[in-house]
Amino acid sequence: MRAGADGVPTALLRNRDWRAVVDVLDRYRTVDRWWTSEPVSRTYYDLLLEDGRTVTVYRDHVGKEWYEQRYG
Repeated sequence: MRAGADGVPTALLRNRDWRAVVDVLDRYRTVDRWWTSEPVSRTYYDLLLEDGRTVTVYRDHVGKEWYEQRYG
């Protein structure tokens, strides 16, 4: 994942090729289980890529990593 200075994704690596982010369709934050030893703190982004695909990715603020949300 490539992100701008503001932390918003600008490109996603798919099949060894970088795909530019054309638009951020939605962004939301989840904070949960803060009272446990395994808290959840994530920012999700629904992205429109240059190839027309939409994907959901999230930044895990605990582990400092990016992940693509898989459905089904």
